[in-house]
Amino acid sequence: MLEYLSGAQNTKQHPNENFARELCELFSLGPVHPVTGAKNYTEDEIKEMARALTGWRLAWPPPRLVSFESRYHDAGTKTYLGAQRAGGGAEEVATVVNAITAHPSWTAFVPSRLYREIVGLEPSASVLAELGAAFGPEGDLRALVAAIVRRPEFISDAAIGSRVKSPVELVCALMRILRIQDPSWLGVMWRMQSRMGQNPFFAPNVNGWPSGVEWMHAGHLLAWSGMLMSALWWRDSGGNDVPAERRIQALRDLYASSTPATIVDRSVSLAGLTGITGSTRNALQSFATAGTWNHARAVGVLHLLLCSPDFFVN
Repeated sequence: MLEYLSGAQNTKQHPNENFARELCELFSLGPVHPVTGAKNYTEDEIKEMARALTGWRLAWPPPRLVSFESRYHDAGTKTYLGAQRAGGGAEEVATVVNAITAHPSWTAFVPSRLYREIVGLEPSASVLAELGAAFGPEGDLRALVAAIVRRPEFISDAAIGSRVKSPVELVCALMRILRIQDPSWLGVMWRMQSRMGQNPFFAPNVNGWPSGVEWMHAGHLLAWSGMLMSALWWRDSGGNDVPAERRIQALRDLYASSTPATIVDRSVSLAGLTGITGSTRNALQSFATAGTWNHARAVGVLHLLLCSPDFFVN
């Protein structure tokens, strides 16, 4: 925050509002309450909050150590989020945090964003009230996520297939499917950054990565299929001559436990899908029975499934 939202340049002599503005707008409250639409803060309140956050410095060169220097801090009284607050020093960060978590939008805005991200739908006012209670003033993310995924909407017909997987989500799903914990041999970071367009540690802006249909395009599919070639084919051919350390047991188990008649359902289950469309099933079944049944054909069915629209969405 200090580095990327100009927090280290926020001083008593030259206040910088970027940190305070994004803290409220993007990460904690939002401009308006998600349910009532009431305005959460004014421009003047952002300026006052920026004053409260002055004085924090960031060392250069790395390591980027954080320090508080009182000569750069505005110790005067500030008024923001509906109350006048006494000035102080480094402890004013806690004052800002406490003011945010006491605001009525705190237990609505963060839960609403996570609900949309995880479920793919807009939460109702009653749902937000329940999620807000789980999140609480302390911001319990574990309890909030648990509450979201236990709701019936999470696996409802409306939610299934409502979200497009990002590159990170595709890779995480692949690691689960292949039962691998170290994907370094896949060149994951290089492929996600240069081929799939998502560097997990370098988002395009402070709001994070795009989501939804922006990831649904031909270039994304081709890049993903290229990663699957490395993951499913180049490391383990399925033969006995492959060294033990290069074998992908999940793929060998898939072939050993399947037949041309069962490979589609086994692949769907392995991919974690609740079901697939009839057109996808017909295409997979046609490929499964189009030639000699062997390890390569079984893996080919899985490869096709992982490139299908059914897998690209959650």
